[in-house]
Amino acid sequence: MSGGEAPRKEGTTDAEVLQNLRTTSGRNIKLSQRGQDAIETLKPRSTLHRVQKRARRQAYALRLERAKLGHQLAHAFAAARLIRIHRRDLLPPPEFWHQLKRHPEREGFKRAAGAEINSLKEKKSFQLVDCPEGKQILPLKWVFTYKLDDTGHLVRHKARICVRGDLQHHSGEDIYAATGAYRSFRILMALVCAFGLICHQVDFKNAFVNAEMDEEVYTTCPPGYGQSGKVWRLLKALYGLRKSPKLWYHELVRFLKDLGFKQCPDEPCILINNETHLVLFLYVDDLLIIA
Repeated sequence: MSGGEAPRKEGTTDAEVLQNLRTTSGRNIKLSQRGQDAIETLKPRSTLHRVQKRARRQAYALRLERAKLGHQLAHAFAAARLIRIHRRDLLPPPEFWHQLKRHPEREGFKRAAGAEINSLKEKKSFQLVDCPEGKQILPLKWVFTYKLDDTGHLVRHKARICVRGDLQHHSGEDIYAATGAYRSFRILMALVCAFGLICHQVDFKNAFVNAEMDEEVYTTCPPGYGQSGKVWRLLKALYGLRKSPKLWYHELVRFLKDLGFKQCPDEPCILINNETHLVLFLYVDDLLIIA
């Protein structure tokens, strides 16, 4: 080692020695490209390292939070599936609106009642008018029920507005509505099995409300939705009216005849379309389609 050289520590590289000489002597020592690259690798990268480390920590924390959230949601959905109310744990549904105040399922029944009112409004089933003079005003009644599944667990709450048709004046008018006979249903099922036909059942929601009234009928406002001095004039056939089944039956048959169906002479609740080869069986608000 010459007198001008700095002592070299054991384990140091040539690049480190040259870097030390440059910084201590202040002289511009020229290095090869390989030496410059070696020195560049020795430069402190603490700022970049901290940024990368912080980014990795944040990414890990985000993945951890997502995992926790997914775990919590999984538990919540599992709990929702597990917490199901069986019919043996349900009190009988209320018979009157005022009984909702202390009923444990009052919120569910109130939501169902609101949905029923909105459905009647959408179908323009009634008109809010001033109370007329000399007209019979029929009371309305709420009918609350539970919708249960096959295992007896609660699915949803149901609420329906019904007219007290038992208080309606008897006019002597024919209110007969044909209903499919059980023997006719059995014959159709035998044909389905014998010829391998396709059978599909349809249930009409709020079926009677699809039929228009053919006379003036006034009712009180439903309990919980009353307005002083106002009554409902019914524009559609509500459940409970004496003529509602007849009005619905004739409305449905008229619609099906417009589609090309013809009634069976001996069974008015069986309709046949010879062009489409479809057979329909009517039973109040249920429709059986056979093809």
